[in-house]
Amino acid sequence: ASSPLQAAAGNAVLDEIEARGLLANAERVGAFLEAELKARVGRWPGVADARGCGLFLGVEMVGSDGAPDLAGARAVCNGLKDRGFLTSNAGAFNNVVKIRPPLVFSQADAEAFLPAFDATLDALHGAR
Repeated sequence: ASSPLQAAAGNAVLDEIEARGLLANAERVGAFLEAELKARVGRWPGVADARGCGLFLGVEMVGSDGAPDLAGARAVCNGLKDRGFLTSNAGAFNNVVKIRPPLVFSQADAEAFLPAFDATLDALHGAR
């Protein structure tokens, strides 16, 4: 059960999302980030796939044998954290780096994320 106050709060949130164009932002910035991450697949050992929908993105990490790499995903998450970006690992085998920023994540934020991602992978696997 909900109260009128809860309904009003929910409506205010939806109004703010609409007024700020946050859905269009998520679609636009997410498509850019997904394309950039897909372009990085195979540049480093273990980066097997990148996929997503809007700002909900994932980068799959695998070992040299193609098996899910939980330790690799955790290492990428920790490297990104050290560079100011909070991610986590998820998936059936916990080997997917889950990138799920807030809806206000901008193009500039995405452009700052990519060098941090590259630097993290370079530090883990050596320069490309």
